[in-house]
Amino acid sequence: MKKKALIVWGGWDSRRGINGGRALACVFAVAFALPACALAGAAPTVEHVCAVDPQILLIEIQAGTCVPSKLSPYEKVPGDEIRSRKGAAGRKELVLVRRGREMAWVVNTERTLIRSFDRLVGDPLDAALADAAATFKITSPDDPAYAGGKAPTRISRKSKPTNWVDSDRVKAPTRHYIYLHLPSPLKEGASYNLDLTALKTIPATVAYRHEPARVRSEAVHVSQIGFRGDDPGKRGYLSVWLGSGGAHTYAKALRFRVVNTKTGATAVKGDVTLAVAATVKEKTRVRANHNQTDVYRMDFAALKQPGTYVLVVDGIGSSWPFEIGPDVWRKAFVKSLRGFYHQRTGIEIGPPHSEFRRPRNFHGEDGCVFSELSVQPQGQAAKEGRDRKGYRTGKVLGGVYGGYHDAGDWDMRIHHVDASRGHLELLELFGEFFAKIKHNIPESGNKLPDLLDEALWNMDLYRRLQRADGAIYHGVEEAPTGGKVFRGGPSWLHKDLIVYPPDPWTAYKYAGAAARTALLLKRYDQERAQTFERSALKAMAWAQANENDASVLKTARLAVSAKKIAREKALAAVELYRLTKDRKWHDVFRGSTPLTSPKWRGDPAIFTGASSAAAFVYVRLPDDMTEKDLKDRARTGLVLAGDRSIEYGRGNAFNVVHANKYMPVILGFFSTPHAIELARAHWLSGEDKYIEAMVRACGYGLGANPMNLSMTTGVGHRAVKHPLHLDSRWTGQPIFEGIT
Repeated sequence: MKKKALIVWGGWDSRRGINGGRALACVFAVAFALPACALAGAAPTVEHVCAVDPQILLIEIQAGTCVPSKLSPYEKVPGDEIRSRKGAAGRKELVLVRRGREMAWVVNTERTLIRSFDRLVGDPLDAALADAAATFKITSPDDPAYAGGKAPTRISRKSKPTNWVDSDRVKAPTRHYIYLHLPSPLKEGASYNLDLTALKTIPATVAYRHEPARVRSEAVHVSQIGFRGDDPGKRGYLSVWLGSGGAHTYAKALRFRVVNTKTGATAVKGDVTLAVAATVKEKTRVRANHNQTDVYRMDFAALKQPGTYVLVVDGIGSSWPFEIGPDVWRKAFVKSLRGFYHQRTGIEIGPPHSEFRRPRNFHGEDGCVFSELSVQPQGQAAKEGRDRKGYRTGKVLGGVYGGYHDAGDWDMRIHHVDASRGHLELLELFGEFFAKIKHNIPESGNKLPDLLDEALWNMDLYRRLQRADGAIYHGVEEAPTGGKVFRGGPSWLHKDLIVYPPDPWTAYKYAGAAARTALLLKRYDQERAQTFERSALKAMAWAQANENDASVLKTARLAVSAKKIAREKALAAVELYRLTKDRKWHDVFRGSTPLTSPKWRGDPAIFTGASSAAAFVYVRLPDDMTEKDLKDRARTGLVLAGDRSIEYGRGNAFNVVHANKYMPVILGFFSTPHAIELARAHWLSGEDKYIEAMVRACGYGLGANPMNLSMTTGVGHRAVKHPLHLDSRWTGQPIFEGIT
């Protein structure tokens, strides 16, 4: 007897779908008494069915799921063998072998902890069958065109991993998007039965009802957090790349509606218009079409009434629900702040501040040894393993802790002060608003705003990394070779830590951020403010004394250009100038800022990064502290950077922005909106065009992208679930919120 399940998203809640093959299998088992083996996830599972075009039906099938590893004490069994071998990058690995079978990683030299291997559960999809039109049969009791049953005219497919498996031999679980090109268009309101028996999926037969206003389509993209009612630039997108089927062009004269999910009423309607065709190269540094298909846009700026809505493309389907409300951006911001708390090092993470648990790590009181290195992490030292060739000086640092881990690994470097500088800038400009925001950290409830406490957790690390002569160590990392931890060992097991040496660029970068920290602390804590002010001045003095010292630069092997050093110097000088009012810092700023260059207007790099930050500080100084020509240049350049960002956003399908048209499309380019120049231009000019471009730029990372994927964990309906975060992965814990 064939088992049949109904996939009809009847009602607004069902648009959220059923997340995860295991959950879906359980629902089917309860409803249709599937055999118990189905719950094991052996067969590929149908997770969603929708239209992406009136004549193309999409079936999403999940094949396999990853059971992550678990960290546990090692309990020896007679006959166990622990084998040593050389793994990735030449690093030593220990593997537990039991009854002739490799069972787990042994993660420490004491051999007291093991980490089980990730496991892939479930059968793969038969790709040959999935690509054959004869595999599928579609019938309908309502649509005469399918009364006798029809096969698709052809099949397109794309497949991608949905998780990563930390194993040398196991493939990844895979999501298959199978596009059925239909012989006749779908009829609105009609029901269809899809026979998938040949694919051996759960379920074998699926019922689908074509109701575009109620069925979420993968082709409709919109921000999953939504918008404020007064946001300009509210925009959604329509696109589908068919994988083996290539680009897709939609029929002309398509219409869209924005529908209230509670009342079913249409709030806004309009035309679907072409944004960028597949044949057009987007205006990024590398001229190419990154979508490989036509992308269309739908504008609904007129939508202002609070509520929950979906974006519906007539004849096709709808988006994930999104909210119109006054608090949507604040809620997303708080979740992002939670990511900073979870990335802290030198502190225990857990209740009552988080369900995620991690012991304190990288702290001297727990036996960690911080050894000084004589070279930076760039260049030859990195190639040679950083500490293999005698780079350790023999000096051990005490009292070092704090800061944030990097992405998924465990290094803390001076670059991270840029994040804290951003937090402080928000407090400086909009103190009343941001001072009220709490994000459940250990310091919540003290006399400082949570945002300032978060910045201090990071800034205090680099203050502790300051030598008596004022120099600032570049950062901290676990030793990549040697030590007592092997593959699979989480961060708190690493006790052998290396500290990168000082250099002028690092000192300037710290001095500017420390001066800003002191300025903000003056509102709340004079003593701590003075501590950071003294620290900033000492770092600045050391950097000025050593920036041209060839021996210092050679020893550190600093892979930073003189131009970048000068720009951090200018930022540090202007920060110290407004903090101390000492005119000498204005002279230093004037002598190092690119604003004095004849090419200041033509070089877009001047108004990104440190140069943009310095110009924004200078333009907000009182007139009697500035030179009119320099101030005018700063203002003009910052607004020009905003205009360049707008122009960049107009040159690509999803309105991703950057003030520098030469920025390569690399790590974080699409997931993180590069919109700070837009924010500063708006602050200076008050023009809504910059807010409009910002709203659209943020959309991509919030789900308005071809994957309908929010790029920040815990944000939106479909958020990233498996980022490269080793402590969560290696302990088998779900990822926390706030990691972009």
